Amino acid sequence: MTTIKNALAKINQLESAIRPYVGYASEVSQILKNLAQLKNLIKDPSSENIDLALKMIKDSEQLFEPYRTMPQVAPLFKTLKGLTEDLKDAKKEI
Repeated sequence: MTTIKNALAKINQLESAIRPYVGYASEVSQILKNLAQLKNLIKDPSSENIDLALKMIKDSEQLFEPYRTMPQVAPLFKTLKGLTEDLKDAKKEI
């Protein structure tokens, strides 16, 4: 369950990092919705929920992609990668 706790911490970190940009890019609101759904999915970790969460992370990465070169966005990709790794590890534990 430590990997789930790590994943939840990364989601909280992402939310805090992007919330200030809600008014600047329409994608931010969608990403925040995705992150809220991710939290709910992994709080009840099942293989199906983790698979859905992994897909949602990929969808969020696509939303971030146009902003990848911005200094405040680039680190978010690293956090998303870590989140993906945590969820893959959590799926192995199920």
